[in-house]
Amino acid sequence: MMMSFCEGDYLTDQRRLYRVLQIVPTRLRRRAAILEDCRTLDAILFRPRELERMQLKLVRPARGA
Repeated sequence: MMMSFCEGDYLTDQRRLYRVLQIVPTRLRRRAAILEDCRTLDAILFRPRELERMQLKLVRPARGA
C-alpha cells in the first residue's frame, strides 16, 4: 500500500531526502510523483511502482523547529 503524501512534503528512503514537486494521477487511483533530490536538485518522475519499491517515509519537522 502506498503512503499518503502531498505536494511540498519531504520524503526519505533513509539515504536521500526528496521534496514532492508534483503529484501525477495515473490509472486505478494510483499516483506517480515528480520528486526533487534535495542534494542534487534533480527533478525526477517516479512511477507508482518505483515509489512503492523505494519504501519512502514522510519527514516530520523536529519540535521547536
